[in-house]
Amino acid sequence: MCRLRCWSHLLKGTTIPVLVFTDHANLRYYWEPRKIGPHIAGYLPEREQYNIILEYKPGATNRADALSRRPDYKGPNPINDDVTVWPDHYFCDNHTSIRVFDMDSIGDNLDSRIKLAQYKEQPLLKKWAPTHNLSLLDGIHWYHGTALVVVADNALRRGVISLFHDHVTASHAGITKTLQLITPYYWWPNLKTFVTEYVKGCTTCQMTKVNTHPTHPPMFPITPADNARPFETIAMDFITKLPQSGGFDTILTITDTDCSKVSIFIPCHETIDSEGVALLYLNHVIPHYGIPCKIISDCDVRFISKFSTELCCILKIHQNISMAYHPQTDGASKRTNQTLEQYLRVFCGTQQNNWHAWLPLAQYTKNSWPSATTKKTPYDLLIGYTPQVHQPTRKTTIPSLEQRLSSIEEARKAAQEAQCKAQESWIKEKPRYVPFAVASKVWLEGTNL
Repeated sequence: MCRLRCWSHLLKGTTIPVLVFTDHANLRYYWEPRKIGPHIAGYLPEREQYNIILEYKPGATNRADALSRRPDYKGPNPINDDVTVWPDHYFCDNHTSIRVFDMDSIGDNLDSRIKLAQYKEQPLLKKWAPTHNLSLLDGIHWYHGTALVVVADNALRRGVISLFHDHVTASHAGITKTLQLITPYYWWPNLKTFVTEYVKGCTTCQMTKVNTHPTHPPMFPITPADNARPFETIAMDFITKLPQSGGFDTILTITDTDCSKVSIFIPCHETIDSEGVALLYLNHVIPHYGIPCKIISDCDVRFISKFSTELCCILKIHQNISMAYHPQTDGASKRTNQTLEQYLRVFCGTQQNNWHAWLPLAQYTKNSWPSATTKKTPYDLLIGYTPQVHQPTRKTTIPSLEQRLSSIEEARKAAQEAQCKAQESWIKEKPRYVPFAVASKVWLEGTNL
């Protein structure tokens, strides 16, 4: 007891049992009920202030200094009933199951720092225990299942996530994968939220990974002109770098944007110049639909050359030129190109040297699909019906000329109204563009700079 008093400021009232090694074999004498004197009886109230477990070790194996006891402390005791000085719960039968905390042997690894932090947060952990089903898996430290509980220390939590996200063998995994890697080993409340914020703010991920959710640009739809006729407003673009097929390696796509959404696909060469483009349009479009009033295109040299500019000026054609990688302006042509490329991949996947022969069928397929905006096929708006190729034959009454013209005009007006309503809904009902606040720090996409 004298030695315990020397360290009483550290040993009194501990929540974790303190293991005491002693070479006093006579302490085991009081393991059973004995008659004690006043001297021993005086230690009992003081003993209750310590949360200790005794383990006997012979003197040869115990390096602690031998304790001494004066024999004159023992005196007569008139009331000398048998008293158990050291009951069973003060002795451990198998001390190897008790883990002794040694400040000198603790390492600087992550687990050790988390366990050390738990000692300071015992009240909080006991409060969490019934709510989150925590347990003392090893008798000392708190676990959530098999995962070590990390107390409310942001530095420790960032260290855990860094181990499973930033490490060379973790390779900056995404939110879900990082969470799956951490869960078997560590846990704390709102772990998913903490991991999500950490990964979203990881500088390395933002610099090196492909942005699969880019910021949507603002919508500036091109409103169709009233009572627009087919191919009065067109969008033109090229699909280049294709395999040689019939002497061609490029496709010129022309789309009617304001009226019917009809597309025309013309094979050509990548070396074609502005005069060649004008000649293709003269041969394939003008005999059927006339000269356009407005041409939408990107800033390809064949569309912005002096020849093209002067020709459009003479024919009073308005040029609407977009910047590079600016789909807000020429989105119709980009969507047409995507549809054509998809068709050719399906039917020309094994024989890529004859894609030019599939262009007429691809043009028919594109113009026979109902538009998501107008709800009608381009053929219906252009000629009043969809020509049959693979469709089953049905008997029908052929309408008169007046009825055909009237139905086409009504369909075109309904299609233009539907297009205007759809464009308004893009801006008002489903706005995708979220402007940045002033002084916000943003990452600049430099792929096309």
